[in-house]
Amino acid sequence: MKDRFLIKLCGVRSTAGANACVAANVDFAGLNFVSGRSRCVDASTAVSLVKELGAVTAVGVFQNQSADEVARVADQVGLHWVQLHGDESADEVAALADRFSVIKAITAATARDQNAVDG
Repeated sequence: MKDRFLIKLCGVRSTAGANACVAANVDFAGLNFVSGRSRCVDASTAVSLVKELGAVTAVGVFQNQSADEVARVADQVGLHWVQLHGDESADEVAALADRFSVIKAITAATARDQNAVDG
């Protein structure tokens, strides 16, 4: 079998969006929990969306929320994956990685940042 890309659609906030993810056979669907963002969903809506997603893996998207808050929401919704888009520390990422699969977005805005990523 050939390698393939995994596909994640973000900003799912309705049953129609969840159904579109299922119909498109995507691997992951992002549920945004970043307050103030237009695609942000609350936990009760997210619970319903996770049910609609079926075999599509739901990923909670968070930004600059404490590890405790991320874990609380993820547990409430029933998420196994979280995606972090803020200034979360390595310790916060590690704490979450003990309980969840974690995707950590890193911005490489400068050459110095890129060197930090490359190690």
